[in-house]
Amino acid sequence: VDYRPMSHYEGDGCFLSLASGARFQVGPDCKIVDATYQNVTVPAMRSPPYAIGDGVRCVTPNALVGITELPARITVVGAGKTGIDACLWLLRQGIAPERLTWIASRDSWLIDRQLVQPGARFADATSLTLIGTVEAVHAATSIADLFDRLEACGRLIRLDRSVRPTMYRCATVSMAEHTALQRIGDVVRLGRIQRIDADKINPQFA
Repeated sequence: VDYRPMSHYEGDGCFLSLASGARFQVGPDCKIVDATYQNVTVPAMRSPPYAIGDGVRCVTPNALVGITELPARITVVGAGKTGIDACLWLLRQGIAPERLTWIASRDSWLIDRQLVQPGARFADATSLTLIGTVEAVHAATSIADLFDRLEACGRLIRLDRSVRPTMYRCATVSMAEHTALQRIGDVVRLGRIQRIDADKINPQFA
């Protein structure tokens, strides 16, 4: 395996190094794997995927630390790991969960953090869950059945037992964080946002 980071693939086995500007080429028998497939885009790297009306204060999660006085009501958009982290940060700052509205277009399956920790302290739980995961994969009759079995063996968890998650991107939380997130009562599940105005939020129902 020859790893070529910081390179632009020009096609026909030809690469351009973004660091040195040099070009290099591989033969036709080489298998080329696009290592940028898992590129992650976070809110700070792009504009919001919805329209923002006049008078609306909209910031990315990493900008929260620069706000000296948070408003009486705070709305967090997104139920992925970034949205989860934003909610947890706000709660850790002493923001009462009653001050939060969490807009979740879709719920996510979550991983219990203790199951991905190294060391003897977590070995028993990790081993049992690994066995359950293998058995779930072997016995599952459908994708839905697989996720049910993974939840039953403890491999996956969800925030709300009455809402079936439709997203799984390996978001990981501790059980303490899981409990903290469950304190947020105002969770809005009306689909994606189309536009945010000062007096209302228009859902896309997508």
